[in-house]
Amino acid sequence: MTRSLWGAMTFTPWTSSSSSSSLDLGSSDVGGEDEETSVGVEVEEVENTIKKKSKVYPDPPGSSLSTVKSLDVLRARCGIPEEIVFVVPLPVDRADNPPPGCLTMFEFFVEHCFLRFPIPGFLLCFLSANNIALAQINPRGIRHLIGIFVLGRELGVDVTTELLDSLLEFRSRGPKKDFRYTVSNPAKRKIIDGFPSNDEHFEYCFFFAQTLEKSIDAECIDLDETR
Repeated sequence: MTRSLWGAMTFTPWTSSSSSSSLDLGSSDVGGEDEETSVGVEVEEVENTIKKKSKVYPDPPGSSLSTVKSLDVLRARCGIPEEIVFVVPLPVDRADNPPPGCLTMFEFFVEHCFLRFPIPGFLLCFLSANNIALAQINPRGIRHLIGIFVLGRELGVDVTTELLDSLLEFRSRGPKKDFRYTVSNPAKRKIIDGFPSNDEHFEYCFFFAQTLEKSIDAECIDLDETR
């Protein structure tokens, strides 16, 4: 098996061409009450099917649901330049074991936590100082770190590793063998509030990004923990 590795791909949103053939339920030519009832039943069946649609899980367990298509959509939606090289995981790949020269990323981090490329140096320096990889942090922790960085920029405060160490703490989450962490403020020292409480199954969609200067702050490439 060979991993897919590529730069930007053109993404054209799907648009419906069927509007000209849609039913006009207000027309006397539709077919009367029986056909209206039939259409109503069909719509209800479709709605029920959508509601009952089961969740998709990685197969095999531990693999990724990310694909060329999903990453192409992510790239287009978030304005990621083509110089950032993505690598699509194989079924045997795992988030805690990226290929050489790559780091693990989650689609959720980019789309919902406002993490952008190149990955900022303050973030990698802080994680490296605590011997933790980016992929070991949950979305709430990423939101916390990005939020503090933005707040610091607005207030003219230099967000350093020392400052973050004084404001935040790491807490392990899940089974110890997974080495997952959340980053939060100590008790009674809340800095940012209002984060979503449920980031269910964000780990299902992971991919790899090559650790190039375009992907990571140039001064922090050697600090990156790829686990």
